[in-house]
Amino acid sequence: MILRFDSVVNSRETLESAISAVLPSDLVHQAFSAVTAINTPDNLEGITGVVVRIKEIFIIENGRKGPFGQRADIYPIVLVANGQSQNPIEFSLPHMFQGIKDREKLPILDPGIAITRTFNSVPNFLDFHVLVMRSKERRREFAKALNETLNSDEGKSIINSVGTLVTGATAGVVLNISSALLQVYLKFLGAEDDEQLFYGVGSFEKELDSLGIGKEHVFTDKKHARVTIEILGLRE
Repeated sequence: MILRFDSVVNSRETLESAISAVLPSDLVHQAFSAVTAINTPDNLEGITGVVVRIKEIFIIENGRKGPFGQRADIYPIVLVANGQSQNPIEFSLPHMFQGIKDREKLPILDPGIAITRTFNSVPNFLDFHVLVMRSKERRREFAKALNETLNSDEGKSIINSVGTLVTGATAGVVLNISSALLQVYLKFLGAEDDEQLFYGVGSFEKELDSLGIGKEHVFTDKKHARVTIEILGLRE
């Protein structure tokens, strides 16, 4: 299975695209540097970590064709990557939501699917991935597959490569590497025949948007799913 990005939020690319639309290419870098130099991010002093929380996953179309609204078994996989942490990548343990219809929210209990990341100093970036899959099987061994992924030679190699990049990286640098790890996980999950409904990724930077902290972010392809996340800052 080859995963595809359906919705991408990347503040750096958005700003660069906006500048490129109005300035010649030889001035884009200068203009970008000038804009980021005067940008004042929110106060991150004392931040010791973040909680990335999936507040809502709304299924627009579940991928099942047929009369009267066919139901589907759906599971979301959430991954967060950042610098300045002992582990550069962390997964949430997926859960199978059975019998989901079109235009229905996944019954996620409060306070939502959450991943907590702690760090010694504020990282340069925070990347997250939300992959929504339609399962061909009623059950999946999520914990077993995750353990096999993290302990496999392929999984360790990917995580180590992220670890060598994240210290000075900016948002978006490790998106494709993290996506490769998701594909390894799907392989061990035996889910290569499952259907990707939606894959949303976000990349936030310390200097451009304060790691996205304190805001809700909505991702959608307007066809299969709409995902709402919230990033909260942790202080001692």
